[in-house]
Amino acid sequence: MTIPLTAVTAAIAVLDRWETVVRWNIAAEQQFGSTAAEVLGRPARKLLTDVDELAHGSVGGGHGRHAGA
Repeated sequence: MTIPLTAVTAAIAVLDRWETVVRWNIAAEQQFGSTAAEVLGRPARKLLTDVDELAHGSVGGGHGRHAGA
């Protein structure tokens, strides 16, 4: 039995062997605040760096705030 990523409530990012994001579900959009269109094809390392910067307020001159913070 196969369950589509849209039916899963956990955030899921699928990477290829080069660590590029190739799948991104709705829960990941909600948790990380980025749509699939924004992250597909990007290196996962860059994505995680951006999320870390948001969490620490260093994006946008230090005025940003992560939605979950």
